[in-house]
Amino acid sequence: MPPPARFTDEKLTLGDFLDEILVVCPRCAERASVAPEPGADATMFAPRRLICASCGLTRRVKPGTVTLGARGTPRDAYFGEPLWLRASWGRKTLWAYNARHLVYLEAFVRAGLRSHSRTNPACSNCSLVSRLPRWMKDATNRKQILAMIAKLRATIES
Repeated sequence: MPPPARFTDEKLTLGDFLDEILVVCPRCAERASVAPEPGADATMFAPRRLICASCGLTRRVKPGTVTLGARGTPRDAYFGEPLWLRASWGRKTLWAYNARHLVYLEAFVRAGLRSHSRTNPACSNCSLVSRLPRWMKDATNRKQILAMIAKLRATIES
């Protein structure tokens, strides 16, 4: 039997995945992308644009326009559009900003061994992994969550 997969919390936060956010296009309901303007850094408050390759929609948002923590359907923090990568399981919702975020979540869920570095004890609850809901951390849900992740991955690989 192979040893269980190991996951080490890299102390990444949601902000580390803001380089691209996949959303539902408000015009055609296909996959669109929210990313920093060309030449802008990828900081949270950089100017962003929404681009849909399917219908050609382009929108821009001013620097500093960010809305975090809204309840309900998971949305991007710049235009308020629903995230493309989201799946429901009962009343629970699994979501990711982009493929890299989805891969990170999958690595965490798949792992039989999970370790956390204690490099910054003042911020023990700052990482994305530390803030995941309990149902995502529970090994009994692993199979169902991995199936949801596989379905989400298929929507960006096609």
